[in-house]
Amino acid sequence: MLSQEQLAQFQAQIPFVFDFGIKGDPTGKLSFWQKNEIFPEGIQRCFWVYDVDEDETRGNHAHRSEGQVIVAIKGKISLKITDTAGNTKAFTLENPYEGFYLPPKYWIQTKFESGAVLLGMCNEPFEDGDYIRDFEEFLAMGR
Repeated sequence: MLSQEQLAQFQAQIPFVFDFGIKGDPTGKLSFWQKNEIFPEGIQRCFWVYDVDEDETRGNHAHRSEGQVIVAIKGKISLKITDTAGNTKAFTLENPYEGFYLPPKYWIQTKFESGAVLLGMCNEPFEDGDYIRDFEEFLAMGR
């Protein structure tokens, strides 16, 4: 469940980190996410990224309408998020019980530590035309 502040950020389409929560017992830990405020129609697509060299970046694009929740299932992933005005914020994911909400119209660049695994969950199925892969074109959206 989102806090009031997180719900306000979601409604304003501002990126934020949220906590899935942890259920634990002697046999291990469990975190889960079910239909909620972020994707009321459910998850339409999942993807995972792994075996990324530490000197490489992934992402390097934005979406016109797709929103995503990103989780570092394993290891540490650094996120660099840029809005259409060119303002940049950094986030770090390193706990599998945390999710990062990435609204549409934000450029994302990810950097992986060795062995890190990223899980992405989306509110829309894949559509190539939804991707913005040219950074200058992306920034022009804000002008």
